[in-house]
Amino acid sequence: MQKWLWLSLEPPMNNHNLSNYNGLFNWTMSYRRDADIFMPYGELVSKRTNGTYVIPKKSDCLVCWVVSKYKANQSRSLVFQQLKKHIPSKLIEVYGLWSRRPLSNKKLLSTISQCYFYLAFENSVSTDYITEKLWRNSLQAGSVPVVLGPPRNIYELSIPPESFIHVKDFSSIKALATFLNQVAADRKR
Repeated sequence: MQKWLWLSLEPPMNNHNLSNYNGLFNWTMSYRRDADIFMPYGELVSKRTNGTYVIPKKSDCLVCWVVSKYKANQSRSLVFQQLKKHIPSKLIEVYGLWSRRPLSNKKLLSTISQCYFYLAFENSVSTDYITEKLWRNSLQAGSVPVVLGPPRNIYELSIPPESFIHVKDFSSIKALATFLNQVAADRKR
């Protein structure tokens, strides 16, 4: 019997109509934990050296976001527009094609690392969908991820609960903005 594997790193709503393939695939491989082959975008691994991690020096940037495919009606865009009302524009940096400030791969992490927080907002809210926005853009850069995606308990399956800020933990976007300012002002915290 022929084996066929469906591989996708995108949530179902971002895939094309697959009805022509109905019944063809025997296995699935994706970021979803219930796939036949689980392939997350990233994972935490034990440190192999005894070196101390040094938090990158921060500039005046409180919040950073890299977005290329901006759609005004997406949850992430709506949250960002609300956040802008409560954080002075001089403390927010937006990069990517949408803002006409693209970043090369070479400059991506060093630029994000200068900001206290990175908006690791997924383009779709879908089961287990946690992408490079968390793993590379935020954690590798050394900026605290502010996440919008699956519920908190799904993130906690992959990273420690105190290592990120979930938008849904706050009663309002104003409360989130207040919290971000408080944390940035307290180095120990």
